[in-house]
Amino acid sequence: MKSGGERRFIAPLINHFGEMPCSAIDQAAVLRAALTLYPEAAPSTRNRQAFTPLSAVLRSAGITLSLRRPKQLKGIIRWLTDDEAIRLIEACSDHLRPLVIFMLFTGARAGEALWLDWHNVDLARAHVVFPKTKNGNPRGVPLHPAVIAALANLHHRSGAVFRRPDGKPYEPPRGDGDTSAGSRIGTAFSGALKRAGIEKCRVHDLRHTFATWHYREHRDLIALQRLGGWKTLSMVTRYAHQSSAIDRDAINALPNLGTIREAKTTEAEAS
Repeated sequence: MKSGGERRFIAPLINHFGEMPCSAIDQAAVLRAALTLYPEAAPSTRNRQAFTPLSAVLRSAGITLSLRRPKQLKGIIRWLTDDEAIRLIEACSDHLRPLVIFMLFTGARAGEALWLDWHNVDLARAHVVFPKTKNGNPRGVPLHPAVIAALANLHHRSGAVFRRPDGKPYEPPRGDGDTSAGSRIGTAFSGALKRAGIEKCRVHDLRHTFATWHYREHRDLIALQRLGGWKTLSMVTRYAHQSSAIDRDAINALPNLGTIREAKTTEAEAS
């Protein structure tokens, strides 16, 4: 950074790696950093904001590492169980709790929630509109009763819906390439996770939780795609794959081999 490197992209990498020596950063570590910092970004964004600056840092340290840049990086889907969600909500600080509830029950991306304005929220109709989304298409989502209760308890009704502990709005995005909305609540979110005893969970996993819960209850990928604003159906089928446990009853209802054998034996004896 002192040599003139791009501070905006390098700073999140410094926070991610901490005191890890440059010599310990390998292909797997770079991949994990790209997925953690930019969980739903396009491959080109991860290349620009993770692979490229990391390559520059390593070269500056005299380390030659030929990084492979996958065309499509697949992240691990993590969602909260019902119990984990309750513990997290209870462990949140006062300013964070309404935001976490909102994201869990609307599937909003961090940026869509942090920069939401009150004029896009209609408590009487139990409805919210996200006018500016990642895929460029505005979308509306009905509000769950838990969200209505959380928002109704907020003391302000104009400007930014969600605020910092000092009552001020969160820092606005720094251009179209700014995908670091989650980092603005990173410290408060990490603290809540620690108090709740929850490990390996990111802000973006609240969106995964919404999707998993919705599929569990409705098994409707088309509705889930519409509500979550995913660009293609293939992007939501992963939640069906991750939710195979909900199909256990259907699998257990398949014919029992023992019952089939007994029926055949009975038929043979009768004949």
